[in-house]
Amino acid sequence: YYVYEIRNKINNKYYIGVTVDVKSRVNRHFRELKNNKHHNFYMQKDYFEYKDIKIFKVSILKSIKNKNLAYKYEEYFIQNDYDNNYNISKYSRGGDNLVIYEEN
Repeated sequence: YYVYEIRNKINNKYYIGVTVDVKSRVNRHFRELKNNKHHNFYMQKDYFEYKDIKIFKVSILKSIKNKNLAYKYEEYFIQNDYDNNYNISKYSRGGDNLVIYEEN
């Protein structure tokens, strides 16, 4: 599991998430932003204000084998500076609640 951040390089706001496939998840974020279908209103608003996906920088904050621990780290990073992020909730699994599958 990866805890990732998508940061707006202009206003420094950020989104924190957890996924098993960063590339696919980030591509989905960007595709939804471009198609005006992103679940996060604030991130969508900023994308349309600047009209360029390149305003967002993606970083992996943590790589963890345990799903529950990954969510705890997600919450930690969200709550660390909640007033400056895009996350809708201070708790993990906010946003669109993507299903994360266990690896066998």
